[in-house]
Amino acid sequence: MKLYDENGKMIEGNWKLCKKIVLEYDKINPFEHHEIKDTAKQLAKKYNVDYNDVVKTVNLLSGVQL
Repeated sequence: MKLYDENGKMIEGNWKLCKKIVLEYDKINPFEHHEIKDTAKQLAKKYNVDYNDVVKTVNLLSGVQL
């Protein structure tokens, strides 16, 4: 499942799932964004979403790109 369209915009209706993914990521790795790949793979598999979309969501919503 894709969270973002081809233009990089979040597909309508995916906000709650993105929020859930980021909250779970932050719970597993508080303030540890240097190991985003391993946790992102686990979350992508758990929620059946594209790995790159998980990485993008975590980058955008967890404050990695401040």
